[in-house]
Amino acid sequence: MTEPEPVPPLFAECYAAHFRAIAGQLAVYLGSVEEAQEVTQEAFVRAWVRWRRISHYDDPATWVRRVAWNLATSRIRRMRTALRH
Repeated sequence: MTEPEPVPPLFAECYAAHFRAIAGQLAVYLGSVEEAQEVTQEAFVRAWVRWRRISHYDDPATWVRRVAWNLATSRIRRMRTALRH
């Protein structure tokens, strides 16, 4: 088994500084703290994969927030579609 890749300091700082705020905004939007945390976590996972590029942005948290909102909107659309059928 290989060692997990270490978390770059700037990613860890971004996560620590912004996770709660992004998840809090999405909790209001989605109506569920748990779903908001899941969506926010998924957005940060996607940021981790692309961190070499995203870390050079003026505000990487803005990218994470946008991805999280897009994921939340997709989740709402899927729920609406499921309810109609």
